[in-house]
Amino acid sequence: GTTTTTFAPTYVALASLRLGVVDDIFTGQAPLQPNVAWNINGSGDWDTNTSWSPVSKPNSDTSVVNFGDVLTSPSAIVTNNGAFTVNGIGFDNANSYTIAGTGSVTLAQNGSTSALPEIFVTQGPHTIAVDVNLNAAARVNVEAGSSLTFASGKSVNLNSNSLTVTGDGTTNVNGTVNGSVVVDMDNGMLGGTGTITGNLTNTRGTVAPGL
Repeated sequence: GTTTTTFAPTYVALASLRLGVVDDIFTGQAPLQPNVAWNINGSGDWDTNTSWSPVSKPNSDTSVVNFGDVLTSPSAIVTNNGAFTVNGIGFDNANSYTIAGTGSVTLAQNGSTSALPEIFVTQGPHTIAVDVNLNAAARVNVEAGSSLTFASGKSVNLNSNSLTVTGDGTTNVNGTVNGSVVVDMDNGMLGGTGTITGNLTNTRGTVAPGL
């Protein structure tokens, strides 16, 4: 049956916590290279072509999106009210990006190169406040001193695929992950106040519900 891991602020309820070694299916995969970048110094709409450089909204299994150094203000909200597909999403700015709205993002395997999808955070605190869907095994990698939060009220739907959390930073699950998660971090942390409905396998790293 289905087991649930709840990230609660006052107690640890890891009914399905497993310890062990898990094969890293990402071994040998080169880092994804962004090929489309957010082009607004501030908030805007994902669905607007001119929000991006080159001028075309990303919506393909070959798209690797970068939210980078164009943002000089403390924060920006990228509104997504549609359904878009990408191979990867990168955040590389000490200022904060939030992807928010009623839409969704599907993380897809690149049909040309077979590259598996990733979300990678190089620097800064960032938030994904839309539903995320997987059509292949995916990885979230957050570097030291950075954080990525999956917002409350939103879902990460794994669709029977695996999600591996890596890096030395902090990944927060405040919404619901529908599926099983592998934690494989040297010095990083998986925290939050949300729910993981499948197994949580901790090969190395800190699992800190409620933080």
